[in-house]
Amino acid sequence: MTKSFYYFIANNGFQRIAFDLVGLFGVLYLYKLFGNSVELSIGLLSLIYILMPFFTFLFLPFMEKIGTRKSIILGGTISVLSVIPMFYFETRIWLYFALWVCLASIAKVFYYIPYHYYTVKFTEGNGRGKQMSFVNSLILFLSVLTPLIGGFATQYWGVVGIAMMTIFFAILAVIPLFKIEDYHFKISENMMGLLVQPDLQQTLKLLVITEFQAKETFWQLYIFIFVGSSFGNFGIIISLATLLTIPLLLFFGKFSDHHNKKWFIRVHGVVSSIIWVACTLVNSLFQVVFVDILNKVNYNIRNQTLGIVLYDLANKDKQDDLLDEKIILRESFDNLALGLGLLSGAVIVYFFGFAGVFIFAAIVALLFTRV
Repeated sequence: MTKSFYYFIANNGFQRIAFDLVGLFGVLYLYKLFGNSVELSIGLLSLIYILMPFFTFLFLPFMEKIGTRKSIILGGTISVLSVIPMFYFETRIWLYFALWVCLASIAKVFYYIPYHYYTVKFTEGNGRGKQMSFVNSLILFLSVLTPLIGGFATQYWGVVGIAMMTIFFAILAVIPLFKIEDYHFKISENMMGLLVQPDLQQTLKLLVITEFQAKETFWQLYIFIFVGSSFGNFGIIISLATLLTIPLLLFFGKFSDHHNKKWFIRVHGVVSSIIWVACTLVNSLFQVVFVDILNKVNYNIRNQTLGIVLYDLANKDKQDDLLDEKIILRESFDNLALGLGLLSGAVIVYFFGFAGVFIFAAIVALLFTRV
């Protein structure tokens, strides 16, 4: 692994904290601000992802021109700007919420398109599992503090605390980027024609299943409610569960390089289904912590395994000339599926409560056994 790769890891670790602080504690804050409304808090979050395909194609010519490094720096900068409307959330003027949604969506577009490009470039197919487990473990180690920082910042300073900590980590994330290589996208006019390729169809199928069963945001909101809507207690529980996943993730990454990854995905589908059902049965703090640890381990193993498979598919047969287009299409469909998955989950909670959304996730997770 090159020095550029380590700088890239440092950037991703700090930027992930910045995004997660808003994505997690921003939602919890909105939940309380809107009078314990799951629908409004999750609905606003879903709009960030639903708008990302639109902003991707809108800004793609500009990103082609400035290159990957400037794009990812700009993404981090816009993520800092996106927290400014949060200072005015207490006014409940919807213009500020709309501005936050748009800026957050644009920031993620400028950040994650180059992020996936760099990940494919910096990792190798044969050892990608071990390399990505190392990356994810380092990022997880950095992010262990995120719930603690976010929990206590929100507890004592509210949305201002979230905003200030987000700005701090987003600025830290920009510094390592000046040490990494710069690449330029070259998008062909026939990009949509790639949708007929079997490897891209397999990628999109995996992404849709993943995002519609990924109801971790609802589980975390459920934990928050379970601990009495205490930001501090919530932060402690999430940090503990995150810390315990790191050694398991390192072991699994090395192990996965020598075993059939699709078999792991199928097994994950069954395990996920069982865990989601278990989420409906918890009735004590010990059970919540135990199930959350299982959920965290399963979540990170799933993301790592799917990440390896999807990056392998993106770089299948060393099709470097099509890599840019595959990344664009992957991100567009992934974010649209994630946004619609969150929105559908909010509707299910409205009619059937949290148990309904967990059962829905359990059913969708079984689709992994069909890949």
